[in-house]
Amino acid sequence: EKMNKFEELLERFNGLLNRFEGNSGSATTTSASGGGQATTSETAKSTVAKPTRLHKAVKGFDSVINEKMAEFLTLAEKHSNKKILEASQVIKEMFDLIRNIIQAVTMSKGTKAEVMGELVTPYSKSLDKKLGKFLRDPDIKNHVKALIDSLQLIQLPLMHDPHDMGKEFLAQIDFFGNKVLMMRVEQETKWYNAFKTGLCTTFFDYIVDAYENGLPFSREGSDFKDIFQNLQSGGSPAPVEEEKKEEVKKAKPSKKSGAKEDKPKPKREPKKVKIGKVWDISYYENETFEYKEGELDMTESLVVSVCNNSNVITHGKIKSVILNNCTNCAVVVDTIVSSIECMN
Repeated sequence: EKMNKFEELLERFNGLLNRFEGNSGSATTTSASGGGQATTSETAKSTVAKPTRLHKAVKGFDSVINEKMAEFLTLAEKHSNKKILEASQVIKEMFDLIRNIIQAVTMSKGTKAEVMGELVTPYSKSLDKKLGKFLRDPDIKNHVKALIDSLQLIQLPLMHDPHDMGKEFLAQIDFFGNKVLMMRVEQETKWYNAFKTGLCTTFFDYIVDAYENGLPFSREGSDFKDIFQNLQSGGSPAPVEEEKKEEVKKAKPSKKSGAKEDKPKPKREPKKVKIGKVWDISYYENETFEYKEGELDMTESLVVSVCNNSNVITHGKIKSVILNNCTNCAVVVDTIVSSIECMN
């Protein structure tokens, strides 16, 4: 009789426990029918990570690139030379890398360009190596060289103002790309136009607009290195809230009488840094730099920006030189493979 009462109390206890845990959603308890014994089964919680809220810059990238990439790869698949498809798939990897860079930038706090460049360079070199093996095929040599030149686009998401450099990079792609067009073969023309105009030019237009106010860092972001490497390894970064307030464009003061003039901009810190295959020398005064034979090669470019009374001397072959908004500066070179350009 005492045992029956005990079992009755136990069943009542289990019933109350069921109701309690049912309300809390943590566990369920069931009684075995007829045996008088109670068994408890724990219902595992499914931990579903909150979806990462993508910054508008990343969403913009997806909206303009995904469709163009699909068209490009479709034409590559139809190409009579199957190596074109393999080489084109490396370009898909390049744009995946670019997307990860942009996403890492939008989720991280301010980071120096040279620091980000050091992290990105090994991936850029890996893509360069993959494309390089296709140069052995003489039928697609110009195709591949145009693709290799496009790898410079990887640097644009690391720049506060990618406009001038982007224009130069696009022009360099055309150096070998025009040779593809001169073949006057329909499949070559369609493939190259889908690559240059469809992908590269579209990306350039996008990045200039997305970076209108500079690199879109997050004030509450984390470390760029951790986020970028996590993205490259296929992991999902921790969710971050989108900026609640849109960046407000600073209205330019009217030039009408009575309007206050802009204060002079503070001097920028001089820098000499290599990002990918571009040497960037900026904001120097009264300096002279000399690159000895072997320090630069014919695949690398030199960009001298906003310098005053400074000189750069190079020995050997280099790909191209850009002088951007410089005063009383000189660049002395032995051999130029592509071009020399001056901008203001």
